[in-house]
Amino acid sequence: MKLLNLVIFIILNCAPVIYSNSKGMEKIISRSGKEKFFPKDSIFLGFEKEFSFDLTELQKFRNPRSLEILSLELGSIDLKNIPSWSNLEHLNFEGTNIDTLDELNIFPNLRILNLNKTKINKIDSILRFKSITQLSLVKTNISTLKNLCKLIELRRLDIRETKIDSIEELKNCKKLNELYIGKTNIKDIKPLYGKKELIYLEIDNLELGQQISEIRTFNPYLKIIYRGR
Repeated sequence: MKLLNLVIFIILNCAPVIYSNSKGMEKIISRSGKEKFFPKDSIFLGFEKEFSFDLTELQKFRNPRSLEILSLELGSIDLKNIPSWSNLEHLNFEGTNIDTLDELNIFPNLRILNLNKTKINKIDSILRFKSITQLSLVKTNISTLKNLCKLIELRRLDIRETKIDSIEELKNCKKLNELYIGKTNIKDIKPLYGKKELIYLEIDNLELGQQISEIRTFNPYLKIIYRGR
């Protein structure tokens, strides 16, 4: 899975951005008049912060696997215009103004969802996407993980720099093996005791020292990384 993330990152961030005419390509025009071109069968579609456009234009593309929209003008109501592609596995809305996914179509194969630095404050609208394996909520206004265990395939969760103060719900996430809880209000990690499937834990709270020692007795192979505040 980490290799897949790396490939997606390279494709979306290192591939050349095309703003000139390209024969045989589908054209997307931003609200400021810039143009981008992608093959109709492109497996990825990436749009940076400065590229704001009408999302109905996405209907030109058949079935991409990855979609990245970082426009600061993207709002929750716009999400209804994203086609319900059956092959879509990766969605990245980092830094946008969306506060709910209620308008977003269901993607049956969605695996990776990045909502970092968005205005999301509840996870309710996320729980519809049962196939998610990786969820990033860094620097959001999320304050509770209630019912998160409904994401039965969840393996990686990043809740750094949020208002979350309890991870009680995570004891019911049976497949969770990576957890990032730095810069939160979490002072009790006892719900993680006995979670032998957990292989990586990142924290920044030295007050958890005693609990860290105890959790190692339950899971001696757990890799614990401390990141100072």
